[in-house]
Amino acid sequence: SFHVIQWLILKIDTYLKGLYRKYNDIYQDRLFELKKDNPDAKLRISDEMYLLKSCKWSILSNFSSISYSARQKYNHHFKLLC
Repeated sequence: SFHVIQWLILKIDTYLKGLYRKYNDIYQDRLFELKKDNPDAKLRISDEMYLLKSCKWSILSNFSSISYSARQKYNHHFKLLC
């Protein structure tokens, strides 16, 4: 059963990386268009990219290892406590 779980996690991780690449390509295209007019322009990453990059551990982690009573932290991307 270990190898089945390992295979499933690998497939989910591969899918998440593909999603991240898709959103990153969109981000790069939008940034390129902005930089044509203003070379100093900056673009905030999308919510989807942020969640795929920073919260992937919550999807792939063991259910019993997630702590629901952890202290709240300020999230600068979403500008709220979570």
